[in-house]
Amino acid sequence: MNIRFYPDPETLEPHIYKHGVAEADAEDVLHWPEEDQRGRQGTLVARGRSQSGMPLKVLCIQYEYGIMVITAYQMTDKELKAFRKRRKK
Repeated sequence: MNIRFYPDPETLEPHIYKHGVAEADAEDVLHWPEEDQRGRQGTLVARGRSQSGMPLKVLCIQYEYGIMVITAYQMTDKELKAFRKRRKK
């Protein structure tokens, strides 16, 4: 799977760096999502834990040659609680 990262216009580094997320962590969740669903305007939302144990929400879009990660961040306490509740079902 070809994974690219949306660059921050100011730094030209992946936008996920602003949220303290490494590329490898976002890739972990995309390769092994615990939950994935379609979001608004054709986006894909993947949730899960990276190999380092970080609970992440990764938003991306699929394009002709792979996936473009728009953003990724640690789930808030509220999101994590809802995620765990859905996982129990």
